[in-house]
Amino acid sequence: MLSKTTLSSIEHAHRIAKRRLPRSVYEMIEGGTEEEQTVRLNRDAFREVGLRPRVLDSHAPRELRTRIFGVELAMPAFPTPAGFIRMAHHDGELGVARAAKAAGVPMGLGILSSVPIEDVIRVHPDTWFQLYMIGGREGSQVAMERAWAAGSRVLFVTVDFAAATGGRDRISTPRMVPGRVDVRTAIHYAPEMVVRPLWALNFLRGGLDLAFPNAPRTPQGEVLTAMHAATSIRDYPPTWDDLEWVRQQWPGKLVIKGIVTAEDARRAADIGADGVSVSNHGGNGLDTGPATLRALPEVVDAAAGRLTVLMR
Repeated sequence: MLSKTTLSSIEHAHRIAKRRLPRSVYEMIEGGTEEEQTVRLNRDAFREVGLRPRVLDSHAPRELRTRIFGVELAMPAFPTPAGFIRMAHHDGELGVARAAKAAGVPMGLGILSSVPIEDVIRVHPDTWFQLYMIGGREGSQVAMERAWAAGSRVLFVTVDFAAATGGRDRISTPRMVPGRVDVRTAIHYAPEMVVRPLWALNFLRGGLDLAFPNAPRTPQGEVLTAMHAATSIRDYPPTWDDLEWVRQQWPGKLVIKGIVTAEDARRAADIGADGVSVSNHGGNGLDTGPATLRALPEVVDAAAGRLTVLMR
């Protein structure tokens, strides 16, 4: 099992989040899809992992540094791309960027982030960009060119969430996904805001619009909002042909995020990807999929040294 200290720290963080965030925000972040079997599988898999101690020579200082895609990391872990972090904390992606830089690791920035990529890279140059193929190839081209021009050199293309987005039973009605916090929305969520006044105040200071400045604009020329994000992702599910096209367009390192099988890992290598991220989107896309930790050995074996294998 994981150490009691590690598990206690994780559980403590969950308790703090539940205490400080409005219920809708907490459930959106914490919850999985349908019966949440994959959420439980992920957690159970990590609980099964224990230490394999080597004694007598274990007193020397341990070196955690490693290199990924030419970037030196102080430890083999970094913040993964996530959407609209400002919902959880008013500093949003800028806060994550500062923390990642201080820790000596890169940062993953999602296309559905709340801060323009140019602002984030000014804080932390080692920012790696994550892409949903919103707007198809045309929209993706715009997003990739912007990310490259801003200075990002590693691209994650997320493929698992678009494959299947089931009903989310824990939050069966849409919550916290309006395009803008207007009077009607404020009234609807008032009971939650009243008991979380500090969160509400900090969030409102950051602006009322719930929009994604790094995503391509809608066909009507409007900035993509939270209300339309999931639909926009489902409208353009990527294919292997699309990934080959991305490989041709993107001059930097390419990581395919959402790989959990040997077959897909080998195909990713065949199209020229530099890496894969073993990910099931935290169990909030497709339920009953395998735990990432259990899928990891299969993917590593299939990669056979042709790919850098990450795990989310």
